[in-house]
Amino acid sequence: MTSLKTVERRMLLLEQAGVGEFLAVDTTDLQAPIFTVSFERVSLRISRRGVSIQRNGVDEFVSFDELQGIDSVLTAELFSNASHTSSEDRLFPMRLRMKESVVILEVPLMAYSGLMNILLSLKELDVRS
Repeated sequence: MTSLKTVERRMLLLEQAGVGEFLAVDTTDLQAPIFTVSFERVSLRISRRGVSIQRNGVDEFVSFDELQGIDSVLTAELFSNASHTSSEDRLFPMRLRMKESVVILEVPLMAYSGLMNILLSLKELDVRS
């Protein structure tokens, strides 16, 4: 079972790796951003209730209760091939599935698993609350 402290540690690890910024967890305002991260084509503001996705000047909020799943296309073969190249900036798609739509994020390899773990953990915590 994931705790909020575990999610905080994951955010801090990403921040220490130079990916994103951990802001602080406000236990009273569930909509307040607790982690922000920007990639080449997208910026994310993650709160305890969902993720705000900004791309092409458009801001879209996806709440964790409407998020049905997160799909990864990162296979062992893709990971192995990417890790053998010098490009850490290569982007991989991560699909956020909702009931009526899909949002595809392009995420660098070094942030991929950390970001996926954070989103899945916050979704799990949202379901339990």
